[in-house]
Amino acid sequence: MPPDLTVQFEWAVPADPSQAAALTAAADYLQSILHAVVAQNAADPPLSQYATDQALAYARHYVQENVDLKLAMTGHDHYYRPVITTTSGTVIDVRVCEDQTKVYSKEIETGKVHLTSDSSTRNLVSFDLVMTRLPTPTGMWQARAATVSENAAECKL
Repeated sequence: MPPDLTVQFEWAVPADPSQAAALTAAADYLQSILHAVVAQNAADPPLSQYATDQALAYARHYVQENVDLKLAMTGHDHYYRPVITTTSGTVIDVRVCEDQTKVYSKEIETGKVHLTSDSSTRNLVSFDLVMTRLPTPTGMWQARAATVSENAAECKL
């Protein structure tokens, strides 16, 4: 990440190894989206490393919107309050909240930062990610589906 963008994941690592791996992979997925926006590349390799299927399509669409608008990101992005539900040995649902109050769009060409002054739930986002374990020796996890809800009152700090 560039020096003007920090990302904070505020949570304890679960004791269950599968849940811990799925949560770490969810964080990697979310960071890969930010990385692709900053790189202005909807085909940024980390996206397909950490996502597949609908989650990859969502990420690429989100990144492409920012590429088309020539916007990067700056500020402090904060993820917190994970809720982890094991569906099976190879599928885990991870829901996390994001507080976008201090992360802003930045014009690539001019460097102009688009500040927001609204600290209501408008800047709170909930990500519900379906994480799947790949049949690899290391047991890598990928996001398979992503449901994103803006104005997420359940994410209020």
